[in-house]
Formats: sequence, C-alpha cells, structure tokens
Amino acid sequence: MPKLTSLFNFTLAVSATALLVLALRALLARWAGPRARLWLWAVLALRILTFGVALPALPFSAAAMLPVAAAAQTAPSQLPQAPQQGSETPQQSAAPTLQSQVQLPGTQAPPHTVTFTMQTQTVVGAVWAAAATLLALWFGGSYLLFCARVRRCPKLFDPALEQTRHKLRIYRRVTLRSCTEGPLLLGDLHPQLLLPPGYTETERGQIYLHELCHLRHHDNLWNILSVGLLCLNWYNPLLWLCFKLFKRDLELACDERVLRRGQGRKQYAELLLKALARQQESEV
Repeated sequence: MPKLTSLFNFTLAVSATALLVLALRALLARWAGPRARLWLWAVLALRILTFGVALPALPFSAAAMLPVAAAAQTAPSQLPQAPQQGSETPQQSAAPTLQSQVQLPGTQAPPHTVTFTMQTQTVVGAVWAAAATLLALWFGGSYLLFCARVRRCPKLFDPALEQTRHKLRIYRRVTLRSCTEGPLLLGDLHPQLLLPPGYTETERGQIYLHELCHLRHHDNLWNILSVGLLCLNWYNPLLWLCFKLFKRDLELACDERVLRRGQGRKQYAELLLKALARQQESEV
C-alpha cells in the first residue's frame, strides 16, 4: 500500500506535469498538428511510469508541503535514548521506530502539524488500491462484454478492405463484421473492424482507411495504456481531463493521416458528420 507522503508526492508531480502538458498543448494547437501533440501525452505517461526514478532536485520539497511530513522530522532529543553505563536499566524497552511519516510513540509532534497513525495510512492505501482495482475491472469487464456481443455479428468480406490493408502494409488479418456499433476497430493482435450498414462504396473505403490507420499505429494499445494510467490516478480530476483530450487527439491524428493520403476534405468531413449522427441515433 502506498504511504501518504509517497502518494502526495506522486499526485503533485503528475498534476504539475499534466498542467504543463495542457499549457503546451494549447500553444501547439495554433501551429502544430494533432500528431505533434501526441508526443506531449507521451511525456505525461512517461512521468507516471517512471515516478520512482530519481530526477534533478527541485528548488522546493514536495514532501514539505504535506503537514504530516513535517511531523516526521523529530528532533534527536525526542528519540528514545540508549541507557548509559552506570544508569538504571528502564523497566520497559524503548518503542520501536516506525515509518518517517508516522508519529513516534511516546513523542509529541511539533506544533501546527498533523500526524497520521499507521492505521490511517493503511486505510487510505487500501481505499486507493480498491478503487483502482474496481475501476480496472469495470473497464476490462465492459470491454470483454462488448467483445462477446460483437462475436455474434455476422462476418463480411470486402475486397476493398484487403486492398487498403495491403496498401498500408498491414500483415495482420482483419475480420470485417456487420455491426450496429461503429464504425470502429476492435483489438490489435486479432483486429476486427465493425461496419454498420448504410454506407456507400466510397464511404466504406474512407472508413477502411481511417480504421486501418488506427491499426497501423497501434492506437488501441495506446488506449489500453491510457486506461491503465487513469486507473492509477482515479482520484485526480486533471487526469480524467487529460484522458478525454488524449482520445480526441488520437482521433484527430488519425484523420490527419487519412487526409494526407489524398482523401477529399469535404467528402471526408461529410462522412464524419454522418457517422456521428448515426452514433447519436443509436445511443438514443
């Protein structure tokens, strides 16, 4: 279970990085495309994954901002003293030293500080771990239930999909299914492309190109990683905002790749509007 001081330092470092990424993203939006903004989200993910790695010293101490951390700086005179020679041996042995952020037994904390018992830290750590686990189970369970529902959708075959797959040099087999959900790409190692009915041949070609661009750049794997990082930071509203913006930038970067391959902007924009309208109708 994480200690309160460690959890606080982790939250402070991740939140500061998230604020920096959001600020740089707003600046880059004026002169850089969404693919450049994706590198900013990589910086945030790297900061979360490498939190335990030592970084250059900061001009301030994050732990000092937590009141319980100040209580840990117990003066040497307050620690149990070893008996000197010739003095009487105390009847009871000195209390063992606990973790730094827990008040030592038999000592008084400095004024204007808050101390937490080991039991309090255990409860907070258990709540954090339980909530992270439940959120991960909710995401994973929803995904597995959706996969089970998709397997009941009939398979299709379209030579245009195979042509687009070879054109993008994708060597994994892609299963095409007729499904009301979508259009979307499901999975990465064994991908399935869900295609709702009602699209023209030209629109289907654009859909194949969009979804296969997702597959070529392993966007589904990056989505899974972002969900895992969100579960670790479930209590931080900044990370929920970053998660939403990251998914938006991922889609915009894919749209940019499609347009770079010669698709007409007007036709492609009409397709996106049509897909969005059909998705909203299915949700009602």
